[in-house]
Amino acid sequence: MEGSQTPKKRKLNSLHQYFFPKSKVAVAEDAPPIGSTASQTTNGNQDYLMLQWEEQAHQIPFPKSLADLLKRASTITGQQQDAIELRNLNSIVCDDSNFDQLKPGQALMVLLQSAEGNIPLTEFSVDITPSKNILLKAGTSEYDTPSAIAELVDNCIQAVRTAESENRKIQIRIYKDPKPSIFIWDNGRGMTLEELKNWATMGISQSDGPDSLASVNNRSAYADRGYISRFGVGAKRAAFYLGKKVTVNTKTAQGEWVNATTLSVGELSESDEWRADMKIRAPTVKENQNPSFTLVKVQSLHHPLNEAQMTDIRKRLAHIYYYYTHAENEAENYNIKFNGKNLRDFEDDVQSEYVKNGKNEKSFEFNVNISPEKPSVPVKLKLYYFPFVGDKETLPIPPGVRFSDERNVPLDSRKPGVEVYWNDRLIPGAHFNMLESFSFAALGQVDGSKLEEKWYSRIKVGRKMVFSNQ
Repeated sequence: MEGSQTPKKRKLNSLHQYFFPKSKVAVAEDAPPIGSTASQTTNGNQDYLMLQWEEQAHQIPFPKSLADLLKRASTITGQQQDAIELRNLNSIVCDDSNFDQLKPGQALMVLLQSAEGNIPLTEFSVDITPSKNILLKAGTSEYDTPSAIAELVDNCIQAVRTAESENRKIQIRIYKDPKPSIFIWDNGRGMTLEELKNWATMGISQSDGPDSLASVNNRSAYADRGYISRFGVGAKRAAFYLGKKVTVNTKTAQGEWVNATTLSVGELSESDEWRADMKIRAPTVKENQNPSFTLVKVQSLHHPLNEAQMTDIRKRLAHIYYYYTHAENEAENYNIKFNGKNLRDFEDDVQSEYVKNGKNEKSFEFNVNISPEKPSVPVKLKLYYFPFVGDKETLPIPPGVRFSDERNVPLDSRKPGVEVYWNDRLIPGAHFNMLESFSFAALGQVDGSKLEEKWYSRIKVGRKMVFSNQ
C-alpha cells in the first residue's frame, strides 16, 4: 500500500450501522467498552474502530494515522505490516488515499495480501427498524401469487435497466420438489452492504437512492423506463406473502465478495428487535460467472404450486411485462425467463392475443393534467377494435375467467375497456370498464383525432391501453 504514485481516491462508505455480535468481540485495553455512547467517550464520539480478523472482531481505539492502524492490525494478526491489507465491508481498500474518510464506529476487514479475496465467512447483525414509510404506504397493495412475484421482478428490471439489451437478464424459477421455493435472479448492478441493509428495511425502496430519478430536464422517451420499484414495502411484503423465509445473495462489480441476508417471519415475530443477520463471503465458482448479480430465494412457501398454477403465473407475468419483452425499439427489450424459457417466446398470454386479434389499431399521443404539480403528463394511447365474428366474440378472455365453453363467455366477463401501463409495466388493478370512462373519448375524439362511429356502436368491445412515463 505504500509507495504508490498518487493513488486514486476511492470512497470508504461510513457503515456505522454494522456491529459484530458481542460474544465475538475482543476489546483492546485502551478502547472504549462495548456499548459506549457518545456521552461516555472522552471527546463526545464513539472513538473506536472494529477490525475483523478471521472469526474474531477486535475493538480498538480510533487510529490517528494509517501507520497506527497497520501497527494495531499487525499486533492482532502477528503478521508484518507490509503483508496486511485493510478493506471495508464493501471490499474497498483502506490506504493513504482515503484514510481520512474513516469514521469512528466503522468496521474493517484485516486480510493478508497473499489471500486477497479469500475471506472467511463473516457474520454480523444490522438494525432494520422500519422506515416511517411503512406506516404511510404499507396498506397500498395487496397480492396474489403472480403480482407478488412481479414485485420482486420489478426490482430486477430496475437493477438491469442500464445494461445493453442483450445483457439485461432476469430469471424466474419455481421449484416444486423437494422443497417448494421461488428463485428470482438478475445480472444487474447488485447491492453493497448498505444497499442490502436498505433492501431489508421495510419502507425503504430503491427509489429512495441517489440513482433513482432520471433527469427531469433531459427526459427521453425511455428516461423513466425501468423505474418501477416505488414504495420499499412491496418487495418484502410480496416475499412474505409467498413464503416464510427470504434470502438474498448479491454482489457488485466493484466488490469482491458476496453480501447476503436472510429474513424470517418466525424470527422477526419472536424478537423484540428489528434486526437482520448479514454475511459476507467469497463467491462460488458459479457466482463468479457474472461480475454482479442478485438472487432472491423465497422458501417455505405458504401455498406450493401445481403445474396449472405455474402456467397461469407465467401467462400473467408475460402480460405484465409484455412491453419489456416486445418493446417498439428492439434495443429496449429485456431478457426475462420463466423456468428457462424467454417470456417473449410465449404467445398464449392475453396481451399477445390482444395484439393478434385486435383490428384497426389506432395510436395517439397527448398530455393529461393530473395535478398542479404535474400539469402535463405525457400519455400514449393504443386502441384495438374487436368485432363480433361468426357466432363468437373475438375479445380475448383474461386470466382468472373460467368457462367450460370459451365461445359462450359473455362480453362483460371478458373485461373490455382500458388497461393502464406505467413506464411500460402493466398495473393490473388500474382497469376501466368502458371507453366512456375517459371524457375525451366520450366526445368521439382523442386529442383532436376523430374516431369512427363503429367504435361507439360496439363501445364495449373496444380495448384501450394507456402508457405513461410518469
